[in-house]
Amino acid sequence: TEVTPGNDSAWGSWTSIGGTTATDLQAISIGVQPKVTAGAINRNAYQLQIGVSSAAISGIYDVKSSTTETFHGPRPVIPTYYYVASGAQLQVRARGVSGSIDNLYVALYGVSAT
Repeated sequence: TEVTPGNDSAWGSWTSIGGTTATDLQAISIGVQPKVTAGAINRNAYQLQIGVSSAAISGIYDVKSSTTETFHGPRPVIPTYYYVASGAQLQVRARGVSGSIDNLYVALYGVSAT
């Protein structure tokens, strides 16, 4: 799902990722891919958070990229351990730092409680 970060360290709006959860979850991992513009990644630093009902449930994940198309993150490389009941809507919000304003593609991977 394409996520639009806020500018200059301001959080962007919460973006819903996929539909509602089909089962209870115990942990959620995040996957991030930069949006490539004109064959290059134009910006360099982002922070993301995972949320439910527009409330953050994770710490901050850092992602870094450069115009040479190197990409690092998300860091930390551990999942968010948080119980999410089935039927919840998972969300993500992002902010650009150092003037980062390009959109990101984000996926969330849930670990079932059963």
